[in-house]
Amino acid sequence: MKIGPSRILNSVSEIRSAIRALQKRHISLWPGGSFPGRLPELHSLSYSVIYPSDDDSYAVGGGRWPKRSLHAAMLHKLAAVAGIQWLPDQSIRSFRADMPYVRSYEQVGRVRTPDLSWLVVTQTRTIDLSGDRGDPATWSECTRDIMRTAARKGRDGWHQVERQRAFIDEHGETRAKARVIRAALGLKQGYTRAEIKRGFVVWRIQFTGRTDDREMARQVRERTLETAMAARDFLYPSAARAGRDS
Repeated sequence: MKIGPSRILNSVSEIRSAIRALQKRHISLWPGGSFPGRLPELHSLSYSVIYPSDDDSYAVGGGRWPKRSLHAAMLHKLAAVAGIQWLPDQSIRSFRADMPYVRSYEQVGRVRTPDLSWLVVTQTRTIDLSGDRGDPATWSECTRDIMRTAARKGRDGWHQVERQRAFIDEHGETRAKARVIRAALGLKQGYTRAEIKRGFVVWRIQFTGRTDDREMARQVRERTLETAMAARDFLYPSAARAGRDS
């Protein structure tokens, strides 16, 4: 992965100009879909350009224009840039004792949209690795795909199945989160290699305290100072006591 230019934009005119320029060259990822045309008070809009490498994606499908899908690790990097937050207390894992290799995962994440509202996304992913070795009639579709892919590459397919079974919870959680990230940022399942080479522009709303209102700016400075002092007192209590005693 290569990180391209990043910038913080403080006015609607700057944002519109950047959108026109960047959308011609890159794929834009907007939390919530698009820019609403106004900038909330005390906030700015930032962007970062991310260029995935070939190792950050894998081939899916075939045909004349084969597509590539971004690996989970790459998706999570894009999610971090966009500011996606995970809500583990709302996430659910379900399974049945008589079906040890079938898991269903529901993951919930949220991200701030440019109008400061929260976009909450819930996605479910079911993994079925059931089947008996040497008996293809019992294999699930997922198990069958693993065996078929391994055979094309000359590998031991059942070893791959057993490895995924050993980490079935981790695989399920990762794939459910990948669906959340795609839905939150408007990512497609597959892109051509040429599209991926264009890079992705990740937009993010963030608090900067910038305002043309002098009174509001003063209040922001005071609150920022109060917060900084409170953090200092919490982290360095002895220094805080020394300051009060002097």
